[in-house]
Amino acid sequence: MNKAKRLVALALALTLAAGAFSGCWNKDDSSSSGGSGSASSGSGKGDFLNFKPEGDSVWQTIAKEYTQKTGVQVKVTTAASGTYEEQLKSEMAKKEAPTIFQVNGPVGYASWADWCADISGSKLAGRLREGAGVLGDGEKIYGVPYTVEGYALCGTRGWLFDVGEPHDEKVMNREIGRLRMSLQAAEPGLEKLVFLHYPPVYTGTSAPEIVATLKEFGIKTCFYGHLHGNAIRFAVQGEVDGIRYKLVSADGLRFCPYRIN
Repeated sequence: MNKAKRLVALALALTLAAGAFSGCWNKDDSSSSGGSGSASSGSGKGDFLNFKPEGDSVWQTIAKEYTQKTGVQVKVTTAASGTYEEQLKSEMAKKEAPTIFQVNGPVGYASWADWCADISGSKLAGRLREGAGVLGDGEKIYGVPYTVEGYALCGTRGWLFDVGEPHDEKVMNREIGRLRMSLQAAEPGLEKLVFLHYPPVYTGTSAPEIVATLKEFGIKTCFYGHLHGNAIRFAVQGEVDGIRYKLVSADGLRFCPYRIN
């Protein structure tokens, strides 16, 4: 299905909570095919059903820019919070079902497999990295994963900086290795947020090996725990040498969720 291929490419052009995109085709239309062909510029239209209300403004912007660039009209419909599955069923019952819709991984795909177009022959499929976690049967691709907020969550336990025992260096080296592996595995282009158990900085001192690794990878924000009770007052919070630190232990946050922006 040509327009499905073009619009799936549109959706994935922006690396934005994880799910999968699927192109829609009419299961009663034997002529539809999502794996071959290409849409001509300036023709066609598409409908995208979005399940995440907080991302609506972004998708509207993408659709507008895509239309300006290609001439293809794109309508974005966003389901109200908690109503996506119900609305998807309603939309699929209409004469013109959504060109692109979202499914909740393999569980959602199992429910909507009959409506998913094969895009294995598309340019998009050719650009997917090995192990991307696509939805399909091993040969054909019916859905591709995506991320929303644009963050890569990295981290390790970390280690104390003031114990001085012989095994400390061994443990620290292990934790540095784990942190580096986590950072290196992050998807390119995503902002890396680091989460540690032990604080890498503390009033009057720091764990220089940890801090150096954070700087090496250009980390701007680091969250940590470990400090409780009276120790909370010694926590370093705010920016230090270009890195913003935030204590997120439960009592450090007064047991209130902290919104990460």
